[in-house]
Amino acid sequence: MDNTAGYAEVYKDAIHKDAIRIGILINRPRRHYAIFARRYDAHSVHVQINIASARFIVRAHKSGLKVFVYTVNSSEEIDRLWALGVDGIFTDFP
Repeated sequence: MDNTAGYAEVYKDAIHKDAIRIGILINRPRRHYAIFARRYDAHSVHVQINIASARFIVRAHKSGLKVFVYTVNSSEEIDRLWALGVDGIFTDFP
């Protein structure tokens, strides 16, 4: 029995109920990331550490997007990013 249609319905229902949120992954600077994020009704942008500048974070927040940064493995970088206002980080060392 093929359950693909069933999974699609569960996914659509979960998104409708805001149980699943979409995050856009950005691995290099993109000029129109906020437009792209809105097209997919994204909740957040997930960016490499080198993209996470104060300017980027402020602009993303003004666009209504949360900012999550990857891959952050030092306490100094964590402190710096929290001070800039990121909403979360990805790390290799949980």
